[in-house]
Amino acid sequence: MIYLLLILILACVYKDSHAFSFLETNNGYKSLGIPSVFLNRDGSFRICTQQGCIKGDISPEPISVKADKPSPLRIFLKKHHYKGVAFSEIKLLGKGFLLTYKGQGVYNEMLWRFDPHFPPENVKVTFYDIKNLYVDGKGNLVIKTDWGTFIKSKPVAWQYKGDERVYLKARYVVNSNSYSFKIEGFDPSLPIYVDPVIKFKSFGSSKNESAINLSMDKRGNIYTVGYTTSRDWKSVSLEERPKEIFSSWDIFVAKFDKDLNLKAVAIIGGSKEEWGRSLAVDEEGYIYLCGWTHSPDLPVTDSSYKKKDADVFVIKLDPDLKRIVHLKYIGGDEYEYAYTLRYFNGHIYIAGETASPDFPITKGVYDNTFNGGTIDIFIMKMDKDLNLIASTFLGGKEGDAPLTMDVDKDGVYVAGLTWSPDLPVTEGAFDTSYSDSYDGFIAVLDHDLKHLKALTYIGGENPDSVTYLKVFKSTIIVSGKTFSPDFPTTDNVIKRVIFKEGMSDGFVSIFSKDLKRLLASTLIGGSEGDEVSFIYPTDDYIALGGATASRDFPVKGSTFGKKLGGDADGFFMIVDYNLRNIYFSTLIGKETYDIASKVAGDGERFYISGWSVPLSGKEDVQAFLVMVEPDLSAINSRNLLLLLFTACFWLIVLSGIFYHIRK
Repeated sequence: MIYLLLILILACVYKDSHAFSFLETNNGYKSLGIPSVFLNRDGSFRICTQQGCIKGDISPEPISVKADKPSPLRIFLKKHHYKGVAFSEIKLLGKGFLLTYKGQGVYNEMLWRFDPHFPPENVKVTFYDIKNLYVDGKGNLVIKTDWGTFIKSKPVAWQYKGDERVYLKARYVVNSNSYSFKIEGFDPSLPIYVDPVIKFKSFGSSKNESAINLSMDKRGNIYTVGYTTSRDWKSVSLEERPKEIFSSWDIFVAKFDKDLNLKAVAIIGGSKEEWGRSLAVDEEGYIYLCGWTHSPDLPVTDSSYKKKDADVFVIKLDPDLKRIVHLKYIGGDEYEYAYTLRYFNGHIYIAGETASPDFPITKGVYDNTFNGGTIDIFIMKMDKDLNLIASTFLGGKEGDAPLTMDVDKDGVYVAGLTWSPDLPVTEGAFDTSYSDSYDGFIAVLDHDLKHLKALTYIGGENPDSVTYLKVFKSTIIVSGKTFSPDFPTTDNVIKRVIFKEGMSDGFVSIFSKDLKRLLASTLIGGSEGDEVSFIYPTDDYIALGGATASRDFPVKGSTFGKKLGGDADGFFMIVDYNLRNIYFSTLIGKETYDIASKVAGDGERFYISGWSVPLSGKEDVQAFLVMVEPDLSAINSRNLLLLLFTACFWLIVLSGIFYHIRK
């Protein structure tokens, strides 16, 4: 009887843990649960979880507290209140400083503003009922209590000089059970802002730049690729060809360290336009990139397949961006574009679209015949010297375009959009029917591109497209944009229905690797236009981002940049694997139209590339990188309870078995 009771309790815990059976986590359980902060007029506060509370105060004593009224732009928790009024933001105003506390969803943040000529170290935050307070090796503030540990991320400080953010050196200073900030190199005549979450960096030069994709190497260096019209970049590493050779749009590759300091830039171009689209880094630090070009005079290093005006290029650069190791054209009699590139196990995989029936295809591959219509998909496999190993078509009788790709030990995965009603859908696929407008698709091939292992449509009655795909463990996770009110979603997720007809939503969908089962699927967005352009899965959560024009986009955490208007902002979000809970969500943008394009990270820091388009139309497009360090302390709180119950269950079961054996 006791075993039956334990099984029922354990089942309830598993049900409430929001842990899918298809996800296996092996990270440690470190969460204390969702913290709530309560502030009083005298500067005292409590930070509480289910395990207990930390008490403290802030000096000098604040002079007022303001509780904001609820706003449709924010999401509120009923348990967060001040004198019975729900809030997402409260402010403590002191003589010389302003502290803004934002508590939205499971994310909490304190943003400090110090007045001109007011030393930040004059403000002291003191904790009571704690065991220890110290700064760890990463600069984070560690608060130890009898029942657990809080971690506040390393502070980021800046001042505004005109419209430019100037970042400052900042660190915590601990004295017994209190801390303050030490800021260096600031202008005393300007306010100082301290925020431990986000770092934003615009880069480029005097003209237009768009950062389309990015990658990270094992040393933490960040590489981004895109296109530029500027001729006056600083720190250009690659030896420039004569400036008259360059045209209006050229390729750039920029290398940054983990703190977003620009280390090197390579500008590559010809007499016409070219666009850099995707890149990857191998174990030795060599960079591979692809895109397309109209230029007949790129500095080719090897034999190429160039035949027509618009062709694919593939480039290998040395780790310091000083030398082009290999550069090849690939093309046929018509045009072709390369959208995505991946490096895996010593090989380069590239996918794109082609209108050329004579596109270079190798023998023995899955499909060596152009399928007709306007464009077909091509998928290529190359070695590290950019020698072609395998190349295949994939498509139907209309148009097909692969926008994203991933590779793992089990195969090559491509996804995108299609106008073809006759794609070679495999038996038992999740969706075998094409709608009247274009649909998304997902396909899986083997590494040699000889066999199609699985293919499914994904979408509803209106246009749908898959813009990003990531393979993670036993699942395929895709994201993109849909206009379909009947887009396939699962129960109890973040959002199931499009609010407004004619407007798009982003989506995230999780499939089994055989593409036969939809494990979880949700829409992401508000009542206007939204798109999810990248995803980043980890053992504990999924990070994602893109662009939104919705005034009611679900923000949880600090909104970075301006409030939403009629234009678009980039966004970055963290959700659980059930796609039911938003752990963190922030906007990325300025007084511009902002697009967040791709992400890289190490599970603690995330680096997001994108570009900003000024609304006036009189200024140039500007590339940006954003570093986000979200507070992830609330993510595994349910898993901790699950671990404890599981351990107790097996302890009792094993004890019972041992007892019966002895008896």
